[in-house]
Amino acid sequence: MGIREDEKIAPHCEFIHVHDKVVKRVMDVMPEGEELQNLAEFFRVFGDSTRIRILYALSQSELCVCDIASLLGMGTVCDLPPASDPEADASCQVPQGRKERSLLSCGRSHPDDPRTGDGAYRRENMKFTKMQGIGNDYVYVNCFEETVEDPCGTAKMVSDRHFGIGSDGLILIKPSRVADCQMDMYNLDGSQGAMCGNVSAALPNIAYDYGIVNKKHISVATKSGIKYLDLTVKDGKVSLVKVNMGSPILTAKQIPVVSEKEEVINEPLVVDGETYYITAVSMGNPHAIVYMADIDHLDIEKIGPSFENHVAFPDRVNTEFVEVIDEHTLKMRVWERGSGETLACGTGACAVAVASILNGHVDGDKSVTVKLLGGDLQIFWNRQENLVYMTGPATTVFDGEIDVSFLK
Repeated sequence: MGIREDEKIAPHCEFIHVHDKVVKRVMDVMPEGEELQNLAEFFRVFGDSTRIRILYALSQSELCVCDIASLLGMGTVCDLPPASDPEADASCQVPQGRKERSLLSCGRSHPDDPRTGDGAYRRENMKFTKMQGIGNDYVYVNCFEETVEDPCGTAKMVSDRHFGIGSDGLILIKPSRVADCQMDMYNLDGSQGAMCGNVSAALPNIAYDYGIVNKKHISVATKSGIKYLDLTVKDGKVSLVKVNMGSPILTAKQIPVVSEKEEVINEPLVVDGETYYITAVSMGNPHAIVYMADIDHLDIEKIGPSFENHVAFPDRVNTEFVEVIDEHTLKMRVWERGSGETLACGTGACAVAVASILNGHVDGDKSVTVKLLGGDLQIFWNRQENLVYMTGPATTVFDGEIDVSFLK
């Protein structure tokens, strides 16, 4: 009896052989589920033909919203004046570097704008607090009271030091079911970060001073787990914060860093044709520590991105360039993934202290002073508990409000 056409067996392998080494190598560098989900969400943005047309139009020329509406045959949100009106060009002018704003408004109200209903352009202000810990500055938003619908876009906007508030990123303080509060961190490029020590040191100022918590020992849920903080309060204000940064991760796969060895301690890595010796540590985010004789004259803008995006680091990496001063003191500069060089990095300082103890550069029984561009941090690695403690200051720069309606 013959086999009908629709019953034929689909093409298949006659010999099954799984290339274990290849599969393992790919699995080791495969992004985690959350990262894949973020990528899927990102590329979903391009699933609309109108958005593609807008992006293509902007790639050809700088355009205001009125120009784009004309190209697409759509209405505008601004009531255009006659061409002879001397204010016309000014009202539709697009600020340099802010094309994304031109997609939403030329800055003029329209009586029929459905967003307002009352003939006036309505601002949507977001309250914030800017804080800094030895120069590592972030914009903090109290999400017990505020709602941030687009944290990635908001992070890029507020971090802009010319057209925004100016910061190393955005921090959202949210309610938590497992801790006193939750911290969501976004870098200045809009990517989500896992953990920042200086952010943890600054967060209690808002949480305590603004009544989110009313105790001196608090817990904060982060993407890297729950962190515990001890507050020193003076005159009703937090003056110093000791942060339990958790246990350092040294296993290569967990950091992650691609290596044949289980731990990467003083191992060679070729970057831009030059061999460096790195020690890899994770404090909830990956760090590569490199020791040098003179970091003051380092061209970090050139070498930093090469480390950050090196194939050895599947999730990119924060890189600390370290100069050993003595057995109790270290000096460092840091290139943070997604942010570039910053004045300070708390997790980086912790990773540097751990790496320096492992490499025998400092006394592991006492606190280590880590000197950063923005100031000093005290780091102590309790080897018995396998916990790293960071002590440092945090200061409120100013409170304010900013219009985020154009992000809608």
